[in-house]
Parts: sequence; structure tokens; C-alpha cells
Amino acid sequence: MDLRVLEKSLENQPNRFELTMMAVARARELSAGEKPLIEVSKDEKVAIVALKELAAGLLVPATLEEMESIREETRLEREKARRKAMEAVEAEAESEMNSQSASSADGSTSP
Repeated sequence: MDLRVLEKSLENQPNRFELTMMAVARARELSAGEKPLIEVSKDEKVAIVALKELAAGLLVPATLEEMESIREETRLEREKARRKAMEAVEAEAESEMNSQSASSADGSTSP
């Protein structure tokens, strides 16, 4: 890793522990599918991308408590979206079953 990236990151977040925690949190977001805020190559690791985003000043420094709160909000949003998607799949399956039942009751066959 280029040490200038780390030095620049430390300018934006001088506490090394909090910098590490921010980079880890952002790397997890990137691993979970978040889009990078900078141009990256395909073989670049998410931890390096996170540090580069911090060095570029694209991430606002946060305390550990703020990061935990954000992480919890994100987890709740993902859970809500997952539940909504599952409900949609179940509703579609139920609709399909009802449609097939109605077709068989008429004596017609569905493809």
C-alpha cells in the first residue's frame, strides 16, 4: 500500500484506532455491495479503497458511537428490504397458485 494514502488518511482522522474502525466499517459496506466513491481497479482490495476514500476526504470522520449507530440503521434498512422482497415473492407464489387453482376449476389447463 502507498504510505501517502495512510498519511493523508491520518490527516483527516488523526486517531489511528478510529481511522482503523472507520476503514473497517467502510470496507464492510463495500464488501456488502456499496459502490466505491472513487475510481478503483478490479483487483483493489476493499480495505485499500476505504483508506483511499478517507484520504480523499470523501468520508466524514465519525466517532465509534456514530459508526455503530449508522451500522445499526443500515442493518435495519437491509432487513426491512429483505422482508419486503420475501413478502413480494410469497405474494407472487400465492397469486400463481390461485391462478392455477382457478384454471383447473374451469377445466382449462395453463401452459
